[in-house]
Amino acid sequence: MSPALRSVRATRVSSWPPILVAMLFAFAVSSCRSGCGGTSQTQDQAGADSVAKTDVVVGPAVDLVALKRVHTRLDASVSSMKILAHEADKYPERMAEHARRFRKRGILNKIPTTPKNGALQKSVTAHAVQHQLKIMKWKISVDPGKPHTPPPKRYEGDDPYPFTQDELVESRTLTIELAPSDKTKVRTFLKTLNEKSPRLVHPHKVVWNDQGALINAHIFRFRTFKAPNRKFLAPTAARLYDEAGFPASGPICGADTRCSALKGKIRGLHEQATQHHAAAERSLALEAEANAWIAREEAFDALTKTVESTNYEALLP
Repeated sequence: MSPALRSVRATRVSSWPPILVAMLFAFAVSSCRSGCGGTSQTQDQAGADSVAKTDVVVGPAVDLVALKRVHTRLDASVSSMKILAHEADKYPERMAEHARRFRKRGILNKIPTTPKNGALQKSVTAHAVQHQLKIMKWKISVDPGKPHTPPPKRYEGDDPYPFTQDELVESRTLTIELAPSDKTKVRTFLKTLNEKSPRLVHPHKVVWNDQGALINAHIFRFRTFKAPNRKFLAPTAARLYDEAGFPASGPICGADTRCSALKGKIRGLHEQATQHHAAAERSLALEAEANAWIAREEAFDALTKTVESTNYEALLP
């Protein structure tokens, strides 16, 4: 250290001129403003940044349009279920009406659900005797053709199931050999056969020989089956939520009161759907059975028309 600096340090402050003390004090204050508080200021800024980074992150807003669509679809489905459930109580009377119509028209006599071949043979034999004819041969055989395919258990669509005749009616071939070979008597026998026979008989081929006439005819019976139901997908909140892009339990509403209100309504509709589901299924089953009997009557009308339009002149040259 230089002698001059030692001289300065050794000098008492009280002996310094006042102007020098004032200058040194001002220098110290200025230096502190730029450096003394640096550490504290940095800590305060870091704390503020930390608070900003730890704020709660708010998720994306719930798509209320999609949620309203879920509510609308479920509401419409529940309304349909209520109508179905109400209709279930009406079907017993409708089925009774079908039964009365079938009895009045004798439909199940003409086309039974069981063979009843013994009664048919007895009546046809008596009819032949009335026309001075004798049955020399009697045979009933299954018609050749493709294997029968029953109707499906369920089907798509709102209209009644479109039955084919093969799904409703089984056809068998009746072969009768009549003697003697008297065309006039055989022609009269065939033309009046359906007036006397308890069954619907459709003659379609006659072959003459020296002994008499070999007649091929179709007879029918209704098939038995479980009527196909319309496919019914029970509405559930979970499925509709999923189709709308939400979790199966629905969106997380948070503080969104509109979202919470809609979810509450959807939950209530889901409970109603569950309540009416069994009755709706029962109504669909009864509806299917009623439609099957309507289709059977239509098939009977079509076959009766075919039989009545038989050209006996061409059949019996």
